[in-house]
Amino acid sequence: MHTVYSYTASDVDPPATIYPSIRRIGMSSFVNNVLNSVVFEMRSFGHVVLSAPFRNVTSEMPYNELNIVLSGKGTVVYNKKRFLLVPGVYFFPSGGELTATQDSPMEKIFFQFRALYHSSEIFRGEEPRHAAFPKNRRKQWIAAAQSGDVLLAKGVLAEVVSLFHASLADSLRSKQERFAVYERFFRYVHEVLAADFKLEAIASEYGLSAKRFCAKFTEAIGMPPKQYYLQEKVNAIKDRLARSDETIAAVSERFGFADQFYFARFFKKMTGATPTEYRESALLKI
Repeated sequence: MHTVYSYTASDVDPPATIYPSIRRIGMSSFVNNVLNSVVFEMRSFGHVVLSAPFRNVTSEMPYNELNIVLSGKGTVVYNKKRFLLVPGVYFFPSGGELTATQDSPMEKIFFQFRALYHSSEIFRGEEPRHAAFPKNRRKQWIAAAQSGDVLLAKGVLAEVVSLFHASLADSLRSKQERFAVYERFFRYVHEVLAADFKLEAIASEYGLSAKRFCAKFTEAIGMPPKQYYLQEKVNAIKDRLARSDETIAAVSERFGFADQFYFARFFKKMTGATPTEYRESALLKI
């Protein structure tokens, strides 16, 4: 007897006379449907052995971070909550403030990534989570993290996220409909990161006035549309500063700032650091 998992309706089986040796099981559960639609964008990953003590402060995390601690210990303060890092799996969602401290040698695998559902980060604002480390996966996970192969790394990332499958179910359920409704808006935001944000233009596509759209969006997503746009713009700028060798002036121009000094003031107002300070600190982080 063969077993096949598929996205057919769970109550529909192939005709026994045609496929007598196949048992088909439908995967069309709520969480499976959502996670099957999530696009994982890997930003960085690796396997590291940290020997020197360090203290790492992040004003606001632009990405989700998964740490698989293999040995050693450290401490993370995430949104003022303290977590002791010992061997295990730790998930810190984007959007939180994080301070990491290590006082002894530590070996770990790490992933920094975005999880996009209907073009928006679905894990932003989640609570941090911890799971036991499956020791039988140590060699495979290290090999994938050391390979430099994004497909292998994404496979491990999906496997690790699945450890939190049950605890994420309720949260994903509450976000599904809201994210689907505003997918057009999320796509618009990413199209105009280097241009002017025009609330009236996108509101009209929903058949609403700017004021009404703003009220409905804020109620559903938890922040006004302009704040969401600025959040995504700043995250994109952070990514460019941390992961390219473009000059500050070039980054400024890329995101629609004609004046580099205005760009620096804008970035410091949003993050608490100048573009140069952020780039220098980002280069020291793992």
